[in-house]
Amino acid sequence: MSEHHDNKTAPEQAPVTSARSDDPGLYIGYLVTGVRTRMMQEMDACLTPHGLTGAQFIILRRIAEGVATTAADLCRVLEYDTGSMTRMLDRLEEKCVIVRARSSDDRRVINIQLTEQGAEQYPKLKDEVSRVFNRRLASLNEQELLQLQSMLERLAK
Repeated sequence: MSEHHDNKTAPEQAPVTSARSDDPGLYIGYLVTGVRTRMMQEMDACLTPHGLTGAQFIILRRIAEGVATTAADLCRVLEYDTGSMTRMLDRLEEKCVIVRARSSDDRRVINIQLTEQGAEQYPKLKDEVSRVFNRRLASLNEQELLQLQSMLERLAK
C-alpha cells in the first residue's frame, strides 16, 4: 500500500544542513545539474561517431520503448517545447533513424517510429550509453546504487 503525504499537513522537518553551502538546496541542485551535464557530455562523446547526440538518443529511447509515439507525447514526457521537439525530430528524420507518418485513425495525429535503420542501430547505441553510465557509477557499490536510486525516485515525485 502506498503512503500518501499531503504537503499541507506534513510536519515541518528541520532543514538539511551542509558544511559546503549556507543553502544546501542550492548546493544539491548544483550537484545534480553537474552530474546530468557531465553524463550528457559523455553520452555526446560516445554517440558522436554514430552522428547522434545524447539528447537525440533520449528521444530515440522513448520511441523505441513505446513510451511516446507522437511529438506531443515526447514533449510531455521529456518536457520539451513543441518548437524544440520539431527541430530534434527533423534532425533525427534527416539521419534516417525515425519516420513520421500521419495516423490512419486521425489525420491530425502524426505518429513517430524508428526506421529499420534506427531499430537496427538502437540496441548498439543503448549498449554504448549503458557503458557510459556504468563507468560513471562504478565508484558506487551495490548498496549505494540502490540508495541513490531510491533517493532520486523520492525527489523526482
